[in-house]
Amino acid sequence: NDRRRGWRGSRGCAPVAAFGQARRQGISRPTVADANRRRVIVEGNGRFGWGRMVFANTPGCPLVIR
Repeated sequence: NDRRRGWRGSRGCAPVAAFGQARRQGISRPTVADANRRRVIVEGNGRFGWGRMVFANTPGCPLVIR
């Protein structure tokens, strides 16, 4: 029904969205290390050294592991 009305929803977490969310949560110089159908992994320098954030590949990019 939504497609007939012109709604275009996201099917997952775009790597660009995960990148932006990691920057907002304190990761400086983030890079997308891996992206598959289940998760998107972003790595970079955090407050206490090298850090990794794992986001679920669903709409809204929920954080799974920090």
